[in-house]
Amino acid sequence: VRYRTDSFQRRAEELELAVAEATQALADTARDGQRLIREANAPIVTLTENGSILAWNRNAEKLTGFNFSDLAGQKIGQVLVDASPTMDPEGLFKRLHRGDAVDSLRISFSNKEGRRITLLMGGTLLPASKDTPERVVLVGQDLTEYLEREQQLVQASKMSTLGEMATGMAHELNQPLNIIRLTLLNITNIMEKKPEKMDQVPAKLERINEQVDRAAKIIDHMRRFG
Repeated sequence: VRYRTDSFQRRAEELELAVAEATQALADTARDGQRLIREANAPIVTLTENGSILAWNRNAEKLTGFNFSDLAGQKIGQVLVDASPTMDPEGLFKRLHRGDAVDSLRISFSNKEGRRITLLMGGTLLPASKDTPERVVLVGQDLTEYLEREQQLVQASKMSTLGEMATGMAHELNQPLNIIRLTLLNITNIMEKKPEKMDQVPAKLERINEQVDRAAKIIDHMRRFG
C-alpha cells in the first residue's frame, strides 16, 4: 500500500510538473508571439467590428506617428480621418464572414506629420474568446516609397517627353519663320532695288500670310495637347 501511495504521489508530481511546463511553454509562446507582432517590420493593427483599436504595433506607430498608448478607446476612423478609401471595419467583417479574401486592400492616408502614406493590407478574422470580442487583424505592406519613386520616374519621363516635344516644336516653328524672314528680305530688295518687280509683292505677302497660319496651327495643336 505504501509503495502504491508513493508511486501515485510520484505520478501526481510528475503530472503536475508536466502541466506547469506546458503552461509555461504556452505562456512563453504567447509572449514570443506578442513580441514578434510588436517588433514586426510591417504595420499590424487589430480592430473590433465597430472599429475600436485593440492593437497597434511599433511599425504602425512609426508610419502613422501615433503611439498606441495615445489611442486608447479610439476608433480607426478617428485616427486615419482622411483615409482613402474610408476605413470600414464592419464591411471587412462582413466580407470575412462570407469567406471572401481580404488580401489586397489598398489604403492611403496622411500621417501625423502630413506625409501621405499608402499601405497594401490583408485581413484575418479571429474568433471571440472569453475576454476578447471577435476581431480582425490587418497586416500591411508599406508602398509609400515605391510609389514615390514610381512617381519620380513618371515625372522624369514626362520631362524627357516635354524636352523632345520642345525640340520638335522649335524645329517646326523655325521653318515658317525662316520662310517669312527670307520673303521679307525679298520684298525689301524689290522695293529698294527692283521697283519694276513690285507686281510680285502681293504674292510674296500671301506667302507670308500662309506661313503665319502654319505657325498658328502648330501653336494651336500644342495648346490643345497641353
